[in-house]
Amino acid sequence: MPENQDWIHPLDAMNLRDPLPDAAVRVVMMAPGGAEKAEEIGEGIVRLLGQRGRKASMIVVRPDVHGWNVALDQAMAEGDEPLVLVSTATTPWAAGHLDPILKAIDGRDHVIGRRPRRGITALLRWVAMLPTWAIFAVPVLDRFSPVRLHRRAAIAKFPYQSATRFLEVEILAKATFFVQTIEEVAVPDLESPEVGPMGHDLQALFRHPVLTHPKPAPVELGPAESLESPGEGADGPGAEDEQGHPNNAVAQPSPLQHDPAQGLE
Repeated sequence: MPENQDWIHPLDAMNLRDPLPDAAVRVVMMAPGGAEKAEEIGEGIVRLLGQRGRKASMIVVRPDVHGWNVALDQAMAEGDEPLVLVSTATTPWAAGHLDPILKAIDGRDHVIGRRPRRGITALLRWVAMLPTWAIFAVPVLDRFSPVRLHRRAAIAKFPYQSATRFLEVEILAKATFFVQTIEEVAVPDLESPEVGPMGHDLQALFRHPVLTHPKPAPVELGPAESLESPGEGADGPGAEDEQGHPNNAVAQPSPLQHDPAQGLE
């Protein structure tokens, strides 16, 4: 054991993140059931953030209309806040939902709020988590929690391909693939919409995961312009054109440029 108490194991050092104590937050309300209630809940989250000295902007998107991946892309296209809060909540947030994830994000890339479950419901949630853990190595129990906070740099690293609510699992699966850090923290209960069918997106992510953004199309350049104006003739041996003036615009190529390639003996 090193004597220096500040020494950190290299594996632990890989998981360290710069704290973001005053970072602004982009609040994204995913509202499959309608925008009016989601807007009210989102404004409440913005007020909570303001009470903690955080600047915030809010947007409501309809994943049931455009698809979950397109809706999140739309929300991420605007703003440049370092933190992105994504919620499907259908009841208002409280300090008990916000404070734990704000604290945890200082050392993580993604933070998920784990709602309380007891008895048979806790067992069923654990069983439902097993396939996701076994296939995608997602270390989260409450996979469809409405309490989620991400670093923009981390969540923007990969494209989103799931049109259903499976997108919430996809983000965690790709974050795990890119060795991003995820933490699940305990929060009070909070209601969110029922999870619908998503088998197609699960199969697509398993068989054909899209891990990188498409490269921009190459820019086609026009034909190269002639180095001499149309009114000028060819340069003469003395670097003079037909008008008898030195042509200083174009340097004569060096004879070395025309020698055939020489081999090595």
